[in-house]
Amino acid sequence: MAAAGGHAVFDNLLLRTAKPQIEFAKSSSSAGEDKSRILIDVLLRNGLSDKSYSVGYSVSSKNAERGSDYVLDSGTLIFEPGLERATINLIVNSDDTAEADEVIELQLYDSTGGAELGGQVRYS
Repeated sequence: MAAAGGHAVFDNLLLRTAKPQIEFAKSSSSAGEDKSRILIDVLLRNGLSDKSYSVGYSVSSKNAERGSDYVLDSGTLIFEPGLERATINLIVNSDDTAEADEVIELQLYDSTGGAELGGQVRYS
């Protein structure tokens, strides 16, 4: 910092104007029952490197049955300081039954640490 005519002049000043946001990396994916797991990425954008953040996620099913078709409970993701990505691990159970496509939906809610929910809060 240097003084110039009674005003402070800052060199290399970085102003963070964007609020931290948490959202899914993408809105959907699909996989056959031959795939045993789907990794669902959740991103923290514009987070401070020395701060922790968290977000809750809920799981609902359109026509898949929890336990027999998939394994995933609602929960909370924690972004420790410096982390920008967290992963939800959806287990897909294989069965020999011919059936229509099964849909599972996840939704983010209750972000903490000063982060807002981003534009992509639903995933199916």
